[in-house]
Amino acid sequence: MKVALVHDYLIQDGGAERVLHVLQDMWPEAPIYTLFYDKDRIGNQFNGKDIRTSFLQTWPGALK
Repeated sequence: MKVALVHDYLIQDGGAERVLHVLQDMWPEAPIYTLFYDKDRIGNQFNGKDIRTSFLQTWPGALK
């Protein structure tokens, strides 16, 4: 069975991100698909994980 985890954006450390982290622990091989990912704001909880962002991540000023 293939599993993929999807989250709207990873730009803050809140409750939904903590739930995603628990789900990532349950399925460690599953990639995370998200619109935006800011590793400076989210902390170290997703370091080394397979996080795939959308094309919107590359737009200038998208993370502001």
